[in-house]
Amino acid sequence: MIKLIRRKFKTLFNLVYNKPIGTIYMLHRVHPFETNKLSLNENMKVTPEFLEQFILERLDQYEFLSIDQAVAVLEKKIKLTKPFIVFTLDDGYADNYTYAFPIFQKYNIPFIVYISTGFIDRFSLLWWYQLEDIIINNNSVKLSNGMCFSCESSTEKESSFLAIRKIILELLTIDFDNQLRELLSHYTLNFGKYSEELMLSWNQIQQMSKSSLCTIGAHTITHRRLSELSKNELSKEIIESKIILEKKIQQKIVHFAYPFGTSFEVNEQVVDAVKLSGFISAIYANGGVIRKQDKDLFRLNRTMLVETK
Repeated sequence: MIKLIRRKFKTLFNLVYNKPIGTIYMLHRVHPFETNKLSLNENMKVTPEFLEQFILERLDQYEFLSIDQAVAVLEKKIKLTKPFIVFTLDDGYADNYTYAFPIFQKYNIPFIVYISTGFIDRFSLLWWYQLEDIIINNNSVKLSNGMCFSCESSTEKESSFLAIRKIILELLTIDFDNQLRELLSHYTLNFGKYSEELMLSWNQIQQMSKSSLCTIGAHTITHRRLSELSKNELSKEIIESKIILEKKIQQKIVHFAYPFGTSFEVNEQVVDAVKLSGFISAIYANGGVIRKQDKDLFRLNRTMLVETK
C-alpha cells in the first residue's frame, strides 16, 4: 500500500511540478538497413532517411541543443520556450561520420559522439557482429562449454543470438577477451574485420570535432561493465579514455556516457569516479525524458531513438 501511494504521489508530482522539458536521444548507428542480418544488431540503426524526417518534423516545435546547452538549461542558466532535443551517438561507428554528420550539418543540428577509444584503436572486440556472422553462416552453433544452439530457421537464429549474447554478457569482465575467444573457439574468428569496416578513424573524429556542431565525449577505453572493476581499473578506463581523446582532438573532454548504462553496470563508486575525473556530465542509456526538477548532471536519462521497420 505504501509503495502504491508513493508511486501515485510521484506521478502527480511529475504531472504538476516536474513536467518533461526535453529529451536526450540515444543512437548508435545511422545506416541503411541490411538484409540477412539479425534484428538485435539492426535495431541499433536508424536509417538516414528516418533521421532526416525525424528532424524535419520537429524543427518548429523543439529546440535542438548541444549537450553543453542542455546542461546549462538544467543549471537554470538558459531559459527555453520550447522543449529541447539532444542527439547522442555511442561507441564511435563510422556511419556517424558518413551518414549522420552531413544530415546534422544540413539542418545545423548539434550532436555529441561518445567514443570508446579501444574501438577506434582496433583492439576492443565488436563481438556482437562476429557472433551474428557465426549464427547466420551455420545451421547450429556449439560453444566450447558444450552448449549447442539450433540455427536452421531465422527464428532460431534470432533466439540463439539472444541466448548466446546473454552468456557472453555474463562473462567476467576481467580477462573478458580471452574468455570470449575460448567460448567461440570452434569457429574462425576475425574481430579486426569488424573494427576496420564499422568504426570511425581518428581522422574522421578529428574532422568532426572541428565542427561547432559536434561535441566529442568519453565512453571509456574498452566498453567494460564499470561496476565490476577495481578502483584502479575504473580510474584507468575513465581517466585514460579522457586523456587519449584530448590528445587526439586537442580539446577538453567534459562529457561522459556510461557503457551499457543501466543500474547493473553503474553503481555509486562508478558515478563518484566520473565526478572526480574532470567531467561535468554523465549519461545513462535508457531511462526516460529530462524533467524540470532534474538536477543530477551525472545521472542524465536518455531515450533510445528507434525506427520501426
